[in-house]
Amino acid sequence: MKVELLVVEDCPNEGLAAAVVRRALDEVGLSTVRIAVRVVTSEADAEQLGFVGSPSVLIDGRDPFAEAHHRPALACRLYRDDTGVSGVPPIRRLRQALRQAAEPPGSELPGLTGGLQLLDGHGRDRSCAEPALQVGHRTGQVVPPAR
Repeated sequence: MKVELLVVEDCPNEGLAAAVVRRALDEVGLSTVRIAVRVVTSEADAEQLGFVGSPSVLIDGRDPFAEAHHRPALACRLYRDDTGVSGVPPIRRLRQALRQAAEPPGSELPGLTGGLQLLDGHGRDRSCAEPALQVGHRTGQVVPPAR
């Protein structure tokens, strides 16, 4: 498994994000997996990598927090979860993504496609209810989602 932490230069959340990724790997039994940190320095690199903000985590080249309305940008990234907004990925969703990536192909239960569905206390789908946000790296302004 390849795990990368993509950041912009001087990202204030790089250290904490690296610690969250390391903790998530350790907690799901993947303590031997290394984390490669990659600094994204240009809009062209952001476009090529599909980088939508710093910090971003790639698991085997895939961003488990990707959302279709985000466009590549040199930006700070904010994540939402049940407790609010944070500059680091929520550990619960990160552990889930790591477990899913570590499963051998074909190990899903019959009839299930694409992993787990998150439901709130009322049975409503919460999988994508709390989107990540983008904030301009230099400006600090929220970047509007692509339509």
